[in-house]
Amino acid sequence: MHEGILLKFFLTLCCLFLPFIVQANCMKAAVIESKPVGYVKENGMRTGVHWDFLSQISQISGQCIEKDLLPFARVWGSLEAGSYDLAVGFSSASRDNKVIKVALIRELKTIVVGAKGTKVRHYEDLAGLTIGKTRATKLNYRFDNDVSLHIVELNDYQHGVDMLLAGRIDALAGSYRVIKYQLEQLEQVSYLDKSGFHVLGAKQQWLHMSKQSQYQEAIPLLKRAVEILRDNGALSTLINKHYNE
Repeated sequence: MHEGILLKFFLTLCCLFLPFIVQANCMKAAVIESKPVGYVKENGMRTGVHWDFLSQISQISGQCIEKDLLPFARVWGSLEAGSYDLAVGFSSASRDNKVIKVALIRELKTIVVGAKGTKVRHYEDLAGLTIGKTRATKLNYRFDNDVSLHIVELNDYQHGVDMLLAGRIDALAGSYRVIKYQLEQLEQVSYLDKSGFHVLGAKQQWLHMSKQSQYQEAIPLLKRAVEILRDNGALSTLINKHYNE
């Protein structure tokens, strides 16, 4: 009888503490808080390209991944410090000693577009301009290391596009796809076609893991999940969904 009571007590404790045990075994992913990458909808639900992509990676790999929305700079600082395990973003040689490139996701065109009346067609056109870009983002080796440029670091792309349209910066550098999206949200659909832009190049977007993460044994599973989502068209569907909303 006593054994039965003890067994019931033990099972009750397991039910109470199992969620905390499972939660403790979850990887933590930092998601850039910037629409359409990661954001909160009007109904309070968190979503976005990177947010939903990480959810699908979790489902396919069988690995528990908890996600938080963080500003650009905090995403990389947290990953390098080891307080978060995963993040999606551009690769950078300056981070290679602190993060592991788990899986290539896609390549994205990077550009510099001028404010109204400022013509930017060639790299040489950047001289003397005040150029905005999102904080901690690496876009192109020449651009990133050119000390002659006047770069202003911004919190997110929405802030950058607002400043560009208001004439508070002369040009904005970043992902073509995200800049185009933010302009379209402000009904500036033909802005890039009318203004033109300079193409800096293409940057590879990767799933990264902190070198301090205790979950490095899961890398093969995460890599395979990314490959499946990339190859079966699920990633493209996800991107089109969020960029066309």
